[in-house]
Amino acid sequence: MLHAYIYNDLLKKIVNGEFKENERIPAEPELQSFYGVSRITVRKAIEDLQTDGYVEKIRGKGTVVKSKKLSLNLQKLDSFTNEFQGSGIETSATLVSFQELIPPQRVKNSLKLGNNETCYYIERVRKIFDLKVGLQRTYVTKNKGILLTADQFDEHASLYALIKQCGIKINHAVENIEVKYADHTITELLELDKNFALFYRERIAYDKEATAIEYSEMYYRSDEYKYMIQLQLEDQ
Repeated sequence: MLHAYIYNDLLKKIVNGEFKENERIPAEPELQSFYGVSRITVRKAIEDLQTDGYVEKIRGKGTVVKSKKLSLNLQKLDSFTNEFQGSGIETSATLVSFQELIPPQRVKNSLKLGNNETCYYIERVRKIFDLKVGLQRTYVTKNKGILLTADQFDEHASLYALIKQCGIKINHAVENIEVKYADHTITELLELDKNFALFYRERIAYDKEATAIEYSEMYYRSDEYKYMIQLQLEDQ
């Protein structure tokens, strides 16, 4: 559908920063001419962007971009691939490294591995449309019959889906979040300025038997993300 194509194209320009926060996007007649479609089609695309919270109409100014930070719900455990499913946002990943190695001690402790026991190491750059938004370094146990290969990790691969194919389902996770600054390696991989502030997420994921399956370190751009959690006051 034409309005869906226009929606996705405008959303891509918002996420990539071509249309900046609080700036006006082109008016309906301009978009109508640019895309070669009817004004009704353009209006439908803009209305959908407004409904989804990406733009707002301001009297006397036109349609402007709202905060483009992506909101993630910390109460929901999901893979990066699935977090944005159905949102119109295109996600992908580039595999940087896939190895079987003896991990650092902190990972051995988390995954309950022996001193010389190896695990899978997967390093991927995460992208939203064409923008590099994060780096994920993941260690996965080889226990419980988990078999992974580098060629499984195409740009749309979901780690949790691959683990599930091995008969293991991730059930819950413990995650710590803090702010860190990009080191030289991350700066190069994500094409950031020196000492760029990042959200750092450390996750240990378990199956239903409380066996540690995954240890991940995730670094996400602080200018592209915000996190949401719902709190409830306990009865006093």
